Amino acid sequence: MAVILGLALGATGHAGPLRIALLSEAIVTSDAIMLSRLLPENSSQVLKMWAEKVSLGTSPNVGFERRLGRLVIAEAIRTAVSSGADFAIPEMVVVRRQGRAISREEICEILRHELATRGSPQSAEINVEDVELQSTWEIPGGAKGIRLKELVADPLLGRTRFRLRWVGSSSAPELYGWLRLKANDSKTISKTAGDATDELAVKPIVVANRLALLFLHSQNSETLMRVRVLQPGRLGDSIRVRIPANGHTLMARVVGQDRLDLSF
Repeated sequence: MAVILGLALGATGHAGPLRIALLSEAIVTSDAIMLSRLLPENSSQVLKMWAEKVSLGTSPNVGFERRLGRLVIAEAIRTAVSSGADFAIPEMVVVRRQGRAISREEICEILRHELATRGSPQSAEINVEDVELQSTWEIPGGAKGIRLKELVADPLLGRTRFRLRWVGSSSAPELYGWLRLKANDSKTISKTAGDATDELAVKPIVVANRLALLFLHSQNSETLMRVRVLQPGRLGDSIRVRIPANGHTLMARVVGQDRLDLSF
């Protein structure tokens, strides 16, 4: 096997195996991180086939990243069948799990279905233009695993806030948004979803001195990072947070349990 791979790699006249520099960043779409995702684009097909069988561990949740140290990758390569190649491994490799962005049309259908199962007469009246999203949301595949977890009316704004969750993972990021509905409709829908959800509107759901997940985004970029909460906040509040890496302080909006949002 090592001889065949060595020939496929094009090793001619070298005293030792060909040295291949692995990528320091990669994107995965499956549940496992395979070494093949770290290979350079011009790697041979034979090497890619071999690396496709070398697992570096489980992938992060969609929209999140996982950092792999050099020792972890080196150990996975060492325990695999020899490839006949030598690898230059970065000190740290960042792997991001990519999904597909769910559309407003899909969210509209989910809300209609969820409200219909709760017996709400307003389910058929929800249109795509009624749906307002606070951020983009990536999911692993189809929308069948998405459930409505919260629905709260805001009489002052005349809108209804909703929260969707991907049930395949308890740690997966959630989606928050608004429905532009009449006040009477909002009250009916909120009652249908259950009165217990109203507690989130008055109870702090991020706590000072704890870490929370911040979704930082603009028109051209977006990132997820852990920040230190400097003051407690309720749903919809703007609070101060600190970035541990550089000590910078930001104002971010509370959008869920230990979840924050900031547009710049």
